[in-house]
Amino acid sequence: MNVLVTGATGFVGSHLIKALSLTENNIFITKRTASDLSKIDEYLKQITVFNIDLIDLSEVFQKQNFNVIIHLASSYGRK
Repeated sequence: MNVLVTGATGFVGSHLIKALSLTENNIFITKRTASDLSKIDEYLKQITVFNIDLIDLSEVFQKQNFNVIIHLASSYGRK
């Protein structure tokens, strides 16, 4: 199954990535180029990463068929 996760570099998202890495799913994430990857660094070899500030997001959906999209991205005013 192809699973797309937004907000994968945050607290909840990183825990979800950890759990998904134990499955047979294909994991895809969207992130900003400047995102801190330290929480998911050990799982990056298992993940396809799309930098949303460098690509047209519509191309991602044209090229990939996602079975599940988990949207966890947010802007809560930190920094």
